[in-house]
Amino acid sequence: MKISSFFISSELKPQGTVDLDVAAWLAGPPPAEPAPTERDVLASLLLQPEEMASPSALTSGQGSDLRRALETNFPASQPPPAASIIQLVAAHPDSAHSPGLAAHLPDVAALCRRITDELRAGLACLLSLNPSRRDALSRHLDALAGIPPQPHPTGDRGYEAGGLRRWVEQTRTAPQERALDTFVEEVALTCLGQAMLLKSWSDRGVRPWTRTDLGRLNWTLSASLKPFVPLHRECWQLTRPNLYSWYNPPATLQEEIWETLRRWDLSDAVPSLLTGLLRAGRRHAPALPEIRGYDLRFYCSVWEKLGHFAQRSDSAALVPERHAFSPTLRDGAFVRTGPAELQWHGTEAYPFQLLAAEMAELWKGPKVPPLWMTGTGLDAHSREQLALRLGAPKPSPVARIAERENCELGFVLEERPVRASERGADSAALREELDRLPYFKPLRSDRVSLGSLQACVTLTKLRPGGLLWWAREAPLTRDDGQEILRFLLDRSTLLCEWDLSAATHTLPVKIPLFPRYLYAFRREPRTDLRRAHRPQRVRVEGEIRSHAEVPRLLEEAFSAYRPDSRVTAGERAGLAFLLEPREGAQPPRPGTRSSVGQGQWRIHHQVAPQAQQEWSEHWPDAASQDTLVRLEGLRGRSVPLGQLIAVRPVTTKESQSLQERGWSRAGMTKQTVVLCSGKGAASERELRAVPADAAAADLKGEFLLMCPDASWVAPIAAFLESAPVREWFDHFCERRKGQWLLSEQTVKVIPLPRALVDALQGTDASIPAEWERRAEQIPFSPGEAAAALDSSTAGPVRARVFTRAARALAELKASQARLLGMVAADGRIHWREFMRILPRSEKVSFQLHPSLRMSGSLPPHLPIEEIQPLKRPARGVLLATEGGLNLCVTSEDAFLMELLCGQLEGLEHPTWNELTRVVELPRQADVAQSTANDILRSHQEQLQRIRELQDLTSAAAAF
Repeated sequence: MKISSFFISSELKPQGTVDLDVAAWLAGPPPAEPAPTERDVLASLLLQPEEMASPSALTSGQGSDLRRALETNFPASQPPPAASIIQLVAAHPDSAHSPGLAAHLPDVAALCRRITDELRAGLACLLSLNPSRRDALSRHLDALAGIPPQPHPTGDRGYEAGGLRRWVEQTRTAPQERALDTFVEEVALTCLGQAMLLKSWSDRGVRPWTRTDLGRLNWTLSASLKPFVPLHRECWQLTRPNLYSWYNPPATLQEEIWETLRRWDLSDAVPSLLTGLLRAGRRHAPALPEIRGYDLRFYCSVWEKLGHFAQRSDSAALVPERHAFSPTLRDGAFVRTGPAELQWHGTEAYPFQLLAAEMAELWKGPKVPPLWMTGTGLDAHSREQLALRLGAPKPSPVARIAERENCELGFVLEERPVRASERGADSAALREELDRLPYFKPLRSDRVSLGSLQACVTLTKLRPGGLLWWAREAPLTRDDGQEILRFLLDRSTLLCEWDLSAATHTLPVKIPLFPRYLYAFRREPRTDLRRAHRPQRVRVEGEIRSHAEVPRLLEEAFSAYRPDSRVTAGERAGLAFLLEPREGAQPPRPGTRSSVGQGQWRIHHQVAPQAQQEWSEHWPDAASQDTLVRLEGLRGRSVPLGQLIAVRPVTTKESQSLQERGWSRAGMTKQTVVLCSGKGAASERELRAVPADAAAADLKGEFLLMCPDASWVAPIAAFLESAPVREWFDHFCERRKGQWLLSEQTVKVIPLPRALVDALQGTDASIPAEWERRAEQIPFSPGEAAAALDSSTAGPVRARVFTRAARALAELKASQARLLGMVAADGRIHWREFMRILPRSEKVSFQLHPSLRMSGSLPPHLPIEEIQPLKRPARGVLLATEGGLNLCVTSEDAFLMELLCGQLEGLEHPTWNELTRVVELPRQADVAQSTANDILRSHQEQLQRIRELQDLTSAAAAF
């Protein structure tokens, strides 16, 4: 893709701008000078924007200011492509939020280049720093270069200098050169940021500044902020000794900085101007997603739904201050866009971002420092017992943050998973930190990530009712560790998961507009509410076509969440900062879904079919995303079952007999289907749909479905037992004790494909002649149609095949009902049924059969307590009474004994007279055995046909 087409689109082009091929300009011959000119440096900076903002930024009047700045900084003999650079800078992401960015960026770029050149020429000055500063700087450079942390030699006082000396004096690799360039540039930008901060204070009338302030920036800021630091608190990280506080620019650069900033007017500038200049002025930065962050519109959309967080409830007097915690402060974008009265506590692992966030906080004037520190936040985990502070003048920031467990809000950003089991400098540092923190030993596993541990720490900082926001780039699944899920769900309720991974866009941006997944947890100490709570899921699918649609999509996605209807009014008042439902919307029932959206996207809302107690084992699942897409496609091409079929629920208070459940047997026509839920042979959930005229008298049906015509019964019953319906119920129906809990509303919204409805009504489109022939031959050769079905087969063809196969299957079962009922599931014949088909002349009472021998006697009217088969000394059966009287029946014919034992099986306490009247044997055993073999053979043939038809219906059910 050409750079000109990437950055200079017709949508972002202001009126009167001349098209210039920036790609051709950049691809031109390199400059003759050995070092790049300022023009090349500035162009390389501006042609690497992280994001393109809305078109409104192009009409903010920044172009003329930038043109004047370019004409001032560059000679007329070598003019840069001013129109292109103006356009690119004006399209920078911070331009829309930071007026003046385009005008001041050339000055910052030029000054940053001067300072970095001066620092690169005098790297030896780093070796004069104190030992602790040298050690911290060496570790920071190692982290930037991706080098795992080195063990600190015990007692080696020269290690700090030696660790830094290899960066200054020895030959450096390419990653080390990039790391050193990154650090030097961060030092320069920190220096310029402090100078801009003093200039902002001067323009606002907070304190005047002079040229001498530029020679002692850190001391000046420290003296100005000292009156605002309480005695029991630490000062700002910006003024404390850090990796960048050692540098002061020389006199020549001080004069240049003074003359440049003196022309600026920052009296009305917003804090985003400073962070925008520090971000846009970088040429060297680690290739980490944490540096990029997310679009400011995402943070603003979150706060818009939490805007009523600042509202006080009836107990406001008990909570005079509102606190928030975040172990991932980044550059403070989320803090700046939130309520000003919210007091933030937290950490940030990247020191430059933390200092940028503090400078943005101080942009409008000095204030009390927040409890911010450099780190991952794992040190701030909750303590079981408060530490004694004997002899300590004031606690450390870590101790103060660890004690804070009354926050109303927590926010965690996990732009990439850092796992202790992986390779890399970040993973090695995480392992080193976890080894010295025994608190996380129960939570450690192979797949646990730094973000998961930070979320656990943040959750412990919340008071009951507090809200945790967790932004991730990967879904939260069981792979993250059962220990993590158990820790979260044992202390909070998962309010909602926002899946934004399917919301795509083609906007010319490099910064992600929003995270792919967002989770909201609420701190809940009550066990009964946690176990009964049902999480919600909101999935967004579609495409964003312009920047104006970004906030609208986020607003609709957040509005799709609806609070639990079981939360009382008192609890809702205490949770006023939670997401509010859309006006007029009703809380959904468990297992339901909805779809809203007005743009080029669809928003799907779903309530978990099971309670949170089972959530960690069943949801979320990585495969469930594809399943939801497939089910949504089924719903889109279907109509609700209740729209075409009458649904009659049957309550459990009615009689257990099917005839006494509101409709008598005579009233049940051939147009009715009995629907019930239960467990299958493998203890799996199953849905049984049986035609009413074929249902057993004791079938515990839950719903009666009245079809418009008798020809609908077989296809509807087969479809309700198909895999798509079972999958639908798994995601949208409540489960309990291994069964689906059917409700009238759930049954009525079962998706009935339109192709199947057209085939049942006879209004389906004509299908090819080849498939017409195959459909006619389905009752005789279903395997041919099953072999011809593939993924490209059209829906009407599948519907026609499905209906024919379902009807053929029902007719086959009805016609062969007696044969199918004569053989058990294990392949054995029901011998009582077998004797009923033999002619009366071919049967004789068993005690009169000549092939049987009897020894002993039994009274005619005494109950027989035990009927036990015998194998030795001869094959037979023993009949015994409670008093010990017994009779032994034996025979050398194994077939006769099997037939006799089969008829005696299941009889309870019969008498001898009852046995002689009921149990019979065939006169000719060989003829009966041949008949039994024919029955088994015919049963296998019919059973094979049934299986082929069932396979065909399963294959054709994917409409």
